[in-house]
Amino acid sequence: MPEYAQLAIELGQPYVLHVHELPQEYDERGYDEFKAMLNGAKLLLTASQTVVDNLQHMGYRNVVLMHGLINVEQIKPTRERAEVRREMGFAETDFVWLMSGAWSSRKGFDLIPDILRELPKGTLFIWMGPARKTGMTYYVEQYIKTLDLNVRFLTEQSTDYFSYFNACDGFCLTSREDSYPIVMREAAVLGKPIVGFNSGGISEFLRPGMGEMVQGFYPKALAEAMKRVMSGETPIHTATLQAAITTASQQAEAKRWIETLENVVK
Repeated sequence: MPEYAQLAIELGQPYVLHVHELPQEYDERGYDEFKAMLNGAKLLLTASQTVVDNLQHMGYRNVVLMHGLINVEQIKPTRERAEVRREMGFAETDFVWLMSGAWSSRKGFDLIPDILRELPKGTLFIWMGPARKTGMTYYVEQYIKTLDLNVRFLTEQSTDYFSYFNACDGFCLTSREDSYPIVMREAAVLGKPIVGFNSGGISEFLRPGMGEMVQGFYPKALAEAMKRVMSGETPIHTATLQAAITTASQQAEAKRWIETLENVVK
C-alpha cells in the first residue's frame, strides 16, 4: 500500500514490496505514488516470473521471484464428491468445468457465454465467486439465458468451497490477467486438469499432463482446448498435477521467504 511505503520513507526505514499484480491493476494506482512505492523499496518480491519481467522492463533490477504460499493440507473436500454432484443434479458421466473468482472483466467473466457457445450443447460450467451487480452482469446473464447455456453461479461457498471444487472435473482459467492464481494451484492439488489463456503465471506453472494453455484470448481456441481435455485427446496425469504443489514444496518456498527477508534487515 502506497501510504505505508511513504511512511517508511519518512521514517527512514528500509522496506520490501511484494508486487503481485499485472499492468491492468497498475492503472488503479496514482502515477506518483506508484513510482515512489517502487523506487523506495530495498527489494521487489514478485508473485510470478511474468511480474519479474514487467518490473525489469521498467528498469528495476532489485527483483526477486517469490511465489506465494498456500496451505496444501487445508485443500480438502468436506463432503463426498458423489453427494455434491447429486445435489447439483449432475450425472456421473457429465463433465463439469469450474472457474472461481470475481465477476470482473479481468477474470474474464464476460467471456463465459462466448466460450460455452463453442462447446457441445449442455456442457456444464460453474462459476464460484462473490457476485457483483453491474451492467456486465446483466449482459452475461441475458446472453446465457438467450442461448440457454448451462451455467451455475455459486456466490457464497466458504464452508463447502473445496467440496464443490472437487465435484467438478476440470478447471477453466478465463482470466485476461492473473499473475499466479491461487485457484489454479488449488485445482492442481485436487488433481483437476487446467485449461486457460496465457494470462500470466499459468505459463510457468503448467506442464505436460496438467492441461492446456492457449495463446491469445480467443474463446473458440479455449473451447477447443477444453474439448480436447474432455475427449481425452489431451492426456491428463493426476499425479503430475498433484506433484506441482505439495506441502514439501511450500515449506521449501517458505524457507526461501524467511531467508530473503532476513537478508534485507542484516
